Amino acid sequence: MGTVLAAYPSARRALFRQYHLGGCSSCGFAPEETLGVLCARSGGLNVSEVIQHIQSSQEADAQLEITPADLAARRAAGERVRLLDLRTREEWEAVHLEGAEFVNQELIQRLMGAEGKEALLVFYDHAGQGSLDAAAYFAGHGFANVRHLRGGIDAWSVEVDPSIPRYRLEKAGFGVLRLVGAMRPGLVPPPHRIANSGFDCLGSMQRVTVPLPSRRQVASSKSGDKSPHSKASLSA
Repeated sequence: MGTVLAAYPSARRALFRQYHLGGCSSCGFAPEETLGVLCARSGGLNVSEVIQHIQSSQEADAQLEITPADLAARRAAGERVRLLDLRTREEWEAVHLEGAEFVNQELIQRLMGAEGKEALLVFYDHAGQGSLDAAAYFAGHGFANVRHLRGGIDAWSVEVDPSIPRYRLEKAGFGVLRLVGAMRPGLVPPPHRIANSGFDCLGSMQRVTVPLPSRRQVASSKSGDKSPHSKASLSA
């Protein structure tokens, strides 16, 4: 499956939507598992039909993509565009595109109404892996005016506006990502546990960011001190 996913990035989404495969532990698959084996143990699915579905889904997803250059040209031409940032709050505060809106559940609910059909909706994340899910969700609900930014804000920095600082999310321990680069002077965010932004199978917005406790908090919890004044350390 690793080879299939590399060739068709939308395959995981296509398999889940059509066959409910890959969405949970009971229907998941391993990278080393072949598509034939997966089909065989999933009720004897026809491999050729599954491949055809994956290919057609890839083509449909390509229609939801907008390149950084195309987006820049359409904004310069005066087209009304709403840039929708799916990243975490820490990433947003470090750097975001001019005019963008930070996406939360309230905004999603408003966009699902008439407000969402008044302009071109362009979702973006860090590198483009998760924004397609949001665009596909809106497209599945009848929105023809929705796209996702290919390559995310990182591609925008490379292809359109080099003044936008680039950054990376670096592993800092089990389940922990540290935002490296793109820091404003004096801003040193703590490491956080970060779950990918995106949409689950029901379409609800998912963004979970849990600050790690400081040494003082850990010591206080061990000693039974439950003081509400304890704060997480701001040292990286």
